[in-house]
Amino acid sequence: MKERWIAITLVVAVGLLSSCKTVHQVLSDSQFDASLAETELARERSGNTYPFTLNCEYDYGCPVIRYPINGKEGLFLVDTGAPYCGLYDPGLEKIDTTPDQLNAAFLSGYAEYLQQTNPKLYEKIHDDDDKLLAQMKKDQDKGLNIYCEYDGDEDFSCFWYGQNHDYKLDGCIGLELLRKHNRVTFDFIHNLLILDDEKLDGTATPMAFDTNGDCCIEFLYKGQKEVGIIDTGNYSFSPRNNFGKDDDIYDLNSDYVTADVYQKKNPKKLPFVHTFDDIEICGQRKDGIKGVYSNCWFSTYSVAAQVYLSRVNGIGCELFKGNIIQLDFIDMEFIVK
Repeated sequence: MKERWIAITLVVAVGLLSSCKTVHQVLSDSQFDASLAETELARERSGNTYPFTLNCEYDYGCPVIRYPINGKEGLFLVDTGAPYCGLYDPGLEKIDTTPDQLNAAFLSGYAEYLQQTNPKLYEKIHDDDDKLLAQMKKDQDKGLNIYCEYDGDEDFSCFWYGQNHDYKLDGCIGLELLRKHNRVTFDFIHNLLILDDEKLDGTATPMAFDTNGDCCIEFLYKGQKEVGIIDTGNYSFSPRNNFGKDDDIYDLNSDYVTADVYQKKNPKKLPFVHTFDDIEICGQRKDGIKGVYSNCWFSTYSVAAQVYLSRVNGIGCELFKGNIIQLDFIDMEFIVK
């Protein structure tokens, strides 16, 4: 490994590093134009204003920007539903390492993790590196991530690697980087991301972090209070289980994703698209919102993410189109205009 690596450790992370795009797109019959992506991304960057596209074929419907990493230009999903930044295989190349190097460096740490969480399986495979590596990759596909600290790039001084590692994007920009800026604006009218923007003149609601590190707000569904995470890495809407059917309010201080999450059984729902009317966010009513449960059959969300989103709603880009939204980290407000 390169000398610039400081530490490599494992975290049990929800890892909402991408939208559940495969199933959601098919079910909601959404249309995107991949030919527009290059044109939209070719627009000139001005200071802290980055043009984004919602038409990138690697993550349709979610904001993708060009952003520098280690002195090289990268292609990144901007995901407010990810507490940390994440790098995928192409992004690792830009910091002069490989997936094999990273996984090999962490294998002993994974063995310790497996011994604690699944001792029976550990006893069967702990002395076989090939089997350990294969099991680690299976758990990564379910949402387990390697947490890395890296001193070669200030913006990516720490990042996740694991889930979605084979994406064609270089990675995702999560809250770890976005929170370095006082206010972050997503202009879904002109498709612009503005860092350190002026206070948006719109309607605000309080914003708070949960134990997973996600930004949560309250909103209304048919007049009933709900809680959701602001998730630009999800292009649609992911309702919690029993959405609108009970008054169960998500507890921001509870940890729903624990180390044994991969051994839990999360009941599957049928892969149907649902249409929701009378969703109100910051005083704006949204009708005809298409949503799919995160734990439906064929979902591409990780197991950890499915457990998480069965308890809290995922407020994705479907609800932001035609608006300008802002995450104000100074006043801890979510603003819509």
